[in-house]
Amino acid sequence: MNNNNTNKPILAITISALYLTVVILSFVIMLISADDTAMSGIFLILATIPWVFLLTQLQNIFQLDSPLLNGIFLLAGGTVNTLILYKLLAWATSRKKS
Repeated sequence: MNNNNTNKPILAITISALYLTVVILSFVIMLISADDTAMSGIFLILATIPWVFLLTQLQNIFQLDSPLLNGIFLLAGGTVNTLILYKLLAWATSRKKS
């Protein structure tokens, strides 16, 4: 029995964890920012592209502009991006090994 960890996509896990950390830190920076301008969430917006564009469209359709809903939606977008990143990296590293 091979006790090797070749089945675990270590690179995909590491990079995905780093990306999710950046998203969470961006959210924290937005929350604790003493400056109450629109620029306090710029790092979170950059980290959650393309979901920002969908959020803008939803706000226009439903006439909603809630900071709480914006934050939740952007965190959800960051989570989706993390899952996509993980799946792509896991797939790419598994194809490289075979």
